[in-house]
Amino acid sequence: MKEQTKKRFLIAGKIFLTLALFIYLVIYIDFQKILITFSRAKLGTVIIILILLALNLYVQFKRWELVSQKVLKNNNRRQILSSLFHGFAWGIITPMRTGEFVARKIPMKESSTFAIVLATFVDKFLLMPVIFFIGGVLAIVFISVFTEISTYLLILISVLFLLAFVLIMLIIFNYYRAKTVLSKFVLFAKLFKKMSLNLEGFSLVGRKDIVSLLLLSFLLYLIYTSQFALSIFAFTDKADFLTCLWISNLVIFSKNFIPPVTLGEVGIREAITIYFASKFGISASVGFDAGLLIFLINILLPSLIGVYFVLREK
Repeated sequence: MKEQTKKRFLIAGKIFLTLALFIYLVIYIDFQKILITFSRAKLGTVIIILILLALNLYVQFKRWELVSQKVLKNNNRRQILSSLFHGFAWGIITPMRTGEFVARKIPMKESSTFAIVLATFVDKFLLMPVIFFIGGVLAIVFISVFTEISTYLLILISVLFLLAFVLIMLIIFNYYRAKTVLSKFVLFAKLFKKMSLNLEGFSLVGRKDIVSLLLLSFLLYLIYTSQFALSIFAFTDKADFLTCLWISNLVIFSKNFIPPVTLGEVGIREAITIYFASKFGISASVGFDAGLLIFLINILLPSLIGVYFVLREK
């Protein structure tokens, strides 16, 4: 099978899965309930989410700008901005968002595809420890409150979680040392063999810059979880903002363990939101509408803006 034909099949499969999961959720919840809930959205809250989107995009730009300067040696802010939005435009339609890694190269013609993929991996990976730590802590609290798990098992989960977090930070700040130590273990040796080329990018970024990127990642995560919490809050009066913020963290944490096999993760995001929202007595229609709203604002809107940059480049 030709590579082009294979890509078309993957995109077609992604569209099919998106529609199938979306239609299933609509039928499961009841389309009428979804519409009624959506019509009751608090307009002021939606406007705040849109305002936060501008801050969200600015922080993403600053992260990509810093990575581009250190890894790609590119200081052209116009190219960097165009590259970021090219990624938004192509990432939404390609399987596993792989298009984002390659599309960022289009405005940066002087950089090789490999260098762009390397830089994009660094940019994306440095958000992982923030999501993992904050989301993981809140997930453990959720498990302790909403399940009848034994104390010993909860302690074991907590210890393993902390060890995993330390491992991630070791890889980020001491890549070569981590590679030397962990390659001695069969399980980690296979992992490093698959990811070693991408992880090499951390050797091109100084520790001070990594700290700066982690701080920007924390700020981005705070903005995004707040947007998601506000999207839940916009449709319900049964939960305060802090409860909605807890739910949003749980959704974002859990979603990262599920491959993005649908367009813009449509259906997956809504299903996970419905599950966690129901634990707090919030209706399924609220969870569905909240997930859909955050998709429209945070993913579809930047992608549409990205189309402008793509057309301008041509």
